[in-house]
Amino acid sequence: MTISVEDSVIARITKGGERFEILVDPHKALEVKAGKEVPLDDLVVSREIYEDSGKGLRASEDKINKAFGTNDVKTIVYKIIKRGDVQLTTEQRREIAESKRKAIAAIIAKEGINPQTGLPHPIDRIERSMEEAKVKVALELDAEQQVESTLEAIQSIIPIKFE
Repeated sequence: MTISVEDSVIARITKGGERFEILVDPHKALEVKAGKEVPLDDLVVSREIYEDSGKGLRASEDKINKAFGTNDVKTIVYKIIKRGDVQLTTEQRREIAESKRKAIAAIIAKEGINPQTGLPHPIDRIERSMEEAKVKVALELDAEQQVESTLEAIQSIIPIKFE
């Protein structure tokens, strides 16, 4: 799967006084930040490492080797994403947060029950209780990792038993 430049975002890091940038898929970059392995071709627009991606200035091999201790593109890309900053647009942040919110609600609906009736809560009820409890969805964490904290927040609003 190839990523278009229009859909990509900049991931950047400053090492040894030098700035390094790569163009990445925002969703895949967040998966890498969360610790997942993503194929390099699904992650980056090109295998180029830039000093300034906006101007198209490529970083020299010497600078790359000095800063990262290697010229292996995959190793460098993962270091930039994990230790650097991934720039997301507001729309991308909102879209990612909404999909994670729905995933969290789906997990809770699937595994949690209403102890009063013994039936599961509908997803929309869980989503409304998440809004009411002002649950903040962390973009860099998986939905599964956020279920526990979300449960704690919504238990004061709706009765829920989770097994």
